[in-house]
Amino acid sequence: MKINKLLLSLVIVFYSPILAAFDLEVDVLSRDYQPVSLLISDFYVDDESATMYENIKTIFTRDIQNSGAFDLRFSYEQIIVDNVDLKNVFSEIDLYPYNHYQYIVVGKVVYLAEDKTYNIELSVSNSSGEVLKNVGYKLKSTSNKREITRIAHDISNEIYETTLGLKGYFTSSLLFVAGNQLIMSNYDGEDREVLLKTKGTVLAPSFSYDGKMVVYVDFFEGRSVIYLYDIYFKKAMKLANFKGLSLSPVFSKDNKNIVFAIANEGSTHMYEAQLDVGKMFKLTSGYSINMPGNYSPDNHYIVFNSDRTGTPKIYTLEVKDKSLRRISKELGSYYTPSFSPNSNLILFTKIYKSDFQIGLLSLNGSEKIVAEDILVESPSWLADGRHIIYQYAYKRSGGKNFYSFYIMDLLSGHKLLINPMKDAQDPSLSFGVIPTKKISAKYYF
Repeated sequence: MKINKLLLSLVIVFYSPILAAFDLEVDVLSRDYQPVSLLISDFYVDDESATMYENIKTIFTRDIQNSGAFDLRFSYEQIIVDNVDLKNVFSEIDLYPYNHYQYIVVGKVVYLAEDKTYNIELSVSNSSGEVLKNVGYKLKSTSNKREITRIAHDISNEIYETTLGLKGYFTSSLLFVAGNQLIMSNYDGEDREVLLKTKGTVLAPSFSYDGKMVVYVDFFEGRSVIYLYDIYFKKAMKLANFKGLSLSPVFSKDNKNIVFAIANEGSTHMYEAQLDVGKMFKLTSGYSINMPGNYSPDNHYIVFNSDRTGTPKIYTLEVKDKSLRRISKELGSYYTPSFSPNSNLILFTKIYKSDFQIGLLSLNGSEKIVAEDILVESPSWLADGRHIIYQYAYKRSGGKNFYSFYIMDLLSGHKLLINPMKDAQDPSLSFGVIPTKKISAKYYF
C-alpha cells in the first residue's frame, strides 16, 4: 500500500535526543520519594514591572508547587535588593541562612528604557553558591498576556530541569478531543485553541516527537481514516485509505514512522507506515487482536497489547526481526501500553474484577498500580518520564461519562486536576514546546 508522499517534506526530520545531558531513568517502581528543597526568593522588581512580575510569579510558583517534586518555600524577603548583575551574584551573597535548602532561585525584573523592553533574569544555585543556570527573557509589552504566560512556564521548565535533571513539561501543549473537535491548550488546560472540526468523531490524537504534527483517527459513518495535521500550516492530510477500521496511530521517536492497527475480517493487526519510503509493512499475523502502544526510546521495540493467548496481555515486538516477547504476567486484561520517553517502564490500563486500573510495568514483568477507580483510563507519559496524565469519569448524566484529567507525579503521588471542558477526552501532551509557541527573546548568560 502506497502512503501519501505529499507528507514526506513535512514529516521527515532528523532525530534529536531527548535532553541527552540529563540521561536519567526514573525508577518509580522502587525509588523512595524525597522532595527537593527549593527556596525561591522574591525578585528585585522596579516600579514599571511590578504588575507583570506578579503575573509571572503566580504562574511559575504554581507550576513548581503542583509538580509534587519540591518542598517549596517562597521568601518575600528579597535576597537581591538592587538591580545588580546576576551572572556571579551568588559569590557576593551570604548563603549561610539558606544553606538548608538544596537549591536557591533569585531574580530581577527591570524596564530598560533605552531598549523599550522589560528584562527578566533569574539565577539558580545550589546551597554552596555554585551557579547552575542563568537565564533571561526580553519582553516588549506587558499587554501580551500569552507571551507572559509562556515565559512563566519556561521559567518553571528551567528551574525543574536544572534542579531535577529531568526534561520539563510546563511548556508542553495538551492535546485532547471534545466531540468532533481536536483541541490544543497549554499543559494546564489554559489558552485553548480548536485545531479542527470534523463531521465525525476524532479519536486517539497524539503529537509527533518534534511537536510539528498531530496524528489522529477520524471516525465517520462507520469508517475510520488516519490523518496527519500540520500545526504550522493548520492543514489536515489523509495518510491513506485502508480497507477496514484504522486505529491507534502513533509516531516513532524519530518522527519517520507511524505504527497503527487495522481491524478487518475478524482480526486486528499492526502495521508500520514508513514515511521516508512511502510504504507500509504488516507487523503481526494470526487470528487475534493486536493494538499498538508506542515505540521504545531507542525505536527498536514496539509495545502492544494482544489477545493471542485469550485475554489481552502486553507484549513487545522487535522492529527489525519481528520477534515477540510477553511482558505482563498478572491476571486481568491489559490495554493502552506505552514506553516511558526515557526508560523501559511501560504504562498501561488494566481491567481486573470490573475495576479500571492504571499501572506501571517493568520488562521483567513486575508491576505497580498507581490509580484505581470505576473508570480511569487513557494514560500517557509526560516529557520527564516521572509524570503521567490520564482521564477520570467524574459525572454520569443520562448514561454519558464526563471526564476530568489528572497529571500525577509517580514518585510523590501528587495529582493536579485539569478540567478544560466537560466533554474532553483522550489527553496527551507534547514532548517539548510546539515550534509555533517558542519564545523568541530568550538568552543565557
